[in-house]
Amino acid sequence: MWSNVPGSVNISLSVLAEQAAASIADKDAPVICYCNGGTRGPRAVAALEKLGYTNVSSIAGGLRAYVSFKHGPQ
Repeated sequence: MWSNVPGSVNISLSVLAEQAAASIADKDAPVICYCNGGTRGPRAVAALEKLGYTNVSSIAGGLRAYVSFKHGPQ
C-alpha cells in the first residue's frame, strides 16, 4: 500500500496550521488534502480555509480510495 500520493507533501493535521504558510505560500493555489481513510482530509480542508486558503479540496475516502481508483480493487 502506498504511504502517500506521488508528488505530494506530507503535513500532519496536528501541525498543519503551523506549517501551512511555509509549505503552501500561494493561498489561491490548488491544494488537495487526504488522509488514509477519509476522515482527516476534510478536517484539513476546514483548517486551511480558516487560514485563508481558497482552492482547497479533499479526496473522498482518502488514500485507500485513491489507490483503489488508480489500481482497481486489491
